[in-house]
Amino acid sequence: MSTLVFASIASKLNEQVDGEMKIEPLPSFVEFLLKTNPNSMYLTDCTEGEISHIISELQNGKASDFPISVIKKASHILSPVLSIQYNNLMSTGCFPAILKIGKISPIYKKDNEKFSQFLVKFLKR
Repeated sequence: MSTLVFASIASKLNEQVDGEMKIEPLPSFVEFLLKTNPNSMYLTDCTEGEISHIISELQNGKASDFPISVIKKASHILSPVLSIQYNNLMSTGCFPAILKIGKISPIYKKDNEKFSQFLVKFLKR
């Protein structure tokens, strides 16, 4: 039987019954759901596989404090630890101050004369 048959039982019985025996139709299931907050979001836990995949896509030779090739070779060790730590940080909402600091390293391009002039002026200050 389809859902429509069950949903229409109350209205069909009400047509046949007069008086105080009226059957109230059931409210929609949506009325029982918790109200959502449009200013919030839900993130699922990060898995070891996702971390491993991200590490595998890192490009060798890019600027990093650790050689990317070493990080890739140690991926099977790092991925479980990183996923646990990341999920813990996300669930508690507490981020260490060290993770809020970014390291900015300008990369000089050989053919960019304007940048080299700016860099010379900036360093003279």
